[in-house]
Amino acid sequence: MKIAILTHSLGFGGVEKNIAFLSESLLMEGNTVLLVYIKGIIPSYMEKERMTFNSSIELLEIEAGEKKGFRRISQIKKLISILSQKEIDIIVSFTIYPNIMACIVGKMIRKPVIIAERGDPYRDFDESLLSKLFLKVICSADGAVFQTIGAANFYPQRLQHKSQVIPNPIFLKEVPSSPAIENRNKTIVSVGRLDNVQKRYDVMLDAFKLFQSAHNEYKLLIYGSGIDEEKIKIWITERSLDDSVQLMGVSKNPVADMTNEGIFLITSDYEGISNSLLEAMAVGMPVVSTDSTPGGARMLIHDHVNGIIVPTGDAQAIAGALSEYVETPELAKKCAEEAKKVLIDFSKDRIFSLWYGYIQKVYNEYYQKS
Repeated sequence: MKIAILTHSLGFGGVEKNIAFLSESLLMEGNTVLLVYIKGIIPSYMEKERMTFNSSIELLEIEAGEKKGFRRISQIKKLISILSQKEIDIIVSFTIYPNIMACIVGKMIRKPVIIAERGDPYRDFDESLLSKLFLKVICSADGAVFQTIGAANFYPQRLQHKSQVIPNPIFLKEVPSSPAIENRNKTIVSVGRLDNVQKRYDVMLDAFKLFQSAHNEYKLLIYGSGIDEEKIKIWITERSLDDSVQLMGVSKNPVADMTNEGIFLITSDYEGISNSLLEAMAVGMPVVSTDSTPGGARMLIHDHVNGIIVPTGDAQAIAGALSEYVETPELAKKCAEEAKKVLIDFSKDRIFSLWYGYIQKVYNEYYQKS
C-alpha cells in the first residue's frame, strides 16, 4: 500500500512518537509511506527541535496560504494535488485539523481515510456551529482510531461502529535495569509539554509544596518545554521552591532520565494515554496520576495495585499519594513491580498488529465497495 500520514507537528510529543512508530513499522511491512506535515497549525516555538524520521519515509511540508481566512483552504488544495500525484491508496491522519483536512481531501480524491483521535474530544468540541461542522466532517471518515473507550464514546454511533480502540505502545528498545525502591533517588519526576491548561503544573507545584513540608529531602524534576515555561518559573519562586524544583528541559531519552528517580507524577486534567506514564511504569517506577479525561490513566492504573490514581485538580490528594509511597515502602515496591506488566499489554509488536490489521480492514472494505 501507499499510505499518506498527515500530521500538524514534527516535534518530540506523544503524537509524533506514535507517527514515527507507525510509519517505520509500515515500512518494515513493505509499504510506501508519505509523511505530510501541515505547517502553521501549532506555534513554531513548540518545535524548537524536530524528531528524526526514517530516511525511507518521504516527507512533504505543506505551507499555509498567505491570505488570512484562506490559509487552510490553500493547504487543502495543495494536499489534493500532491496526494493525487503520488497516487496514494489510503490516508491516516492525527489530531483535529489534519483529521478535518484528511476527510475533505479523501472525499475529493476518492481515497479512504482513517482519523486518529489523540486528545480529549469532550474539550476539543463545544456547542458552536463551527465545532458541529468540524465534527460532522470528521464523522465522514472511513475509519477511526481512538486511544480510549471514553474518547470513542464521545462520537456518534455511525463513527463508533467503524472505529477501533488502539492504545499507545511502549517505546522501549530495551528495558534498563532499575534500582530497588530503597536505592532510588529522593525525587519526584514529571515529563511532559509545559502547557498548564492541560498538564496543570500549578496543581503539581501546590501538591509538591504540601508533600515537601513533611518530606523536605525530596526534589521535583520537570522535563519538557512549552508555552508556560516562564510562568512556571514564576510559580516556583512564588512558592519558595527554587531550591527544590528543577526545570530540566526536553528529555531526548526519558526512560534513561527516569530510571533512577523515585516517583513519577502526572497531574493532567485531560490526557490520552500518556507515553511518559507508560514508560515510567515499564521501568518499574511507583506512579501517581490524576484521573484525567477521557480515561487514559484509568486504562493503565489499577488504584493501589500498580499505581495510585487521584482526582484532577486536588493538590491535597496528590500530596497524600506521594507521601503514601514514601511512608509505605512495601506499597511502593508492590506497585512498581505490578506496573512492569504494561510491557506485555502495550508492546510495540502487539500495538502495531492492531494498527496494521485495522488499516488493511478499512482499505479492503473501501475498495470492495468501489
